[in-house]
Amino acid sequence: MPKHSNTTSELVLFEDELGRAYGRLRDALIALFEVIGADPDKPQDFSRRCGINKNLAWKASRLIGAPSPAVGVPHIPGPSGFALLLDACAPEGASPDRTEGARSARDAFDSFVEEHAG
Repeated sequence: MPKHSNTTSELVLFEDELGRAYGRLRDALIALFEVIGADPDKPQDFSRRCGINKNLAWKASRLIGAPSPAVGVPHIPGPSGFALLLDACAPEGASPDRTEGARSARDAFDSFVEEHAG
């Protein structure tokens, strides 16, 4: 059975790449919430205002407020939920550039996961 030989430098590179991919996604959601004037600390208000499921609003809120990728990654909505979230922000004043930026950040995160987890 072959041994898995991750070096410390490989782990640091992985963590750096994770931080960048996750940070880009988190920053895109923060910007989206800011542009529509939503408070990520009030997911129920966001849910009612945008007409989205409260669990989806809660996930976005937890993702934005997470202190690290280890805490935030489990709250990243799935592809269909993320699309619903972006679609709900458009009528609230989010520009196509802003929603596409968030979609692109999600795609980049998915590419990171695919590259490292298969």
